[in-house]
Amino acid sequence: MNQRSLRRRAFAPAFAALVALYAAGSGIGLIHPAAAQETPSDTLAAHVRIQGHRCSKVVSAERDIAQSRPDSAVWTITCTEGAYRVQLVPHQAAKVEQIETKQ
Repeated sequence: MNQRSLRRRAFAPAFAALVALYAAGSGIGLIHPAAAQETPSDTLAAHVRIQGHRCSKVVSAERDIAQSRPDSAVWTITCTEGAYRVQLVPHQAAKVEQIETKQ
């Protein structure tokens, strides 16, 4: 046997297992990524946490049209611990600024 046929024999079981998983539609996360979608408020809360602020539960999230630009979206997010202005710029870390809550 040559090396080519040995390689085929070595990878055939693994390839067959992957095809079987795909055909069965198993929920391992790789087959159905749409099932684990986040909402925009979840994504914004994650950006707030990454910047070191506390946001355990999102109360509201609204886009600030007046401050947003085509290349930069600005959101106001209210969490149970406080309110934040989040500026999302592509390929950069989010800019998070704590703001006073309206009462």
